[in-house]
Amino acid sequence: MRTVVIATVLAALTVGCTWARGRINTPDFHNKVAAIEVGVSTQEDVLDAVGSYPGTVRQLKSGKEIWAYIFGDSKTEGFSLIIVGWQKSNIGIDTALFKFDENGVLERQWVSNNSQDLEWEMWPYGDD
Repeated sequence: MRTVVIATVLAALTVGCTWARGRINTPDFHNKVAAIEVGVSTQEDVLDAVGSYPGTVRQLKSGKEIWAYIFGDSKTEGFSLIIVGWQKSNIGIDTALFKFDENGVLERQWVSNNSQDLEWEMWPYGDD
């Protein structure tokens, strides 16, 4: 009987572990845009590669366009007891900008890497 009571108390105290992952917009964006080439790819090529329209389109006075995509990844890991719990979230947000000439051909691209290879981290108190 005593073993059952101890096991029940321990089970009640250990509520659980938490893992969650969230993706913002297009998952695996870096791999999708890897084949896009400056001076060769067109707006249609970018749309086909990414699979969605940009969040922002800016028409420049020169007739050129800039497309902006926001994307990212988040990973949360935690542990909770009835009385105390902790969790840590790593969030990486990226921006991709594509500048097209007057004919819709890619002139320049920028893709940040904050969300690439985002790590799972459990300990919320500093880096150690």
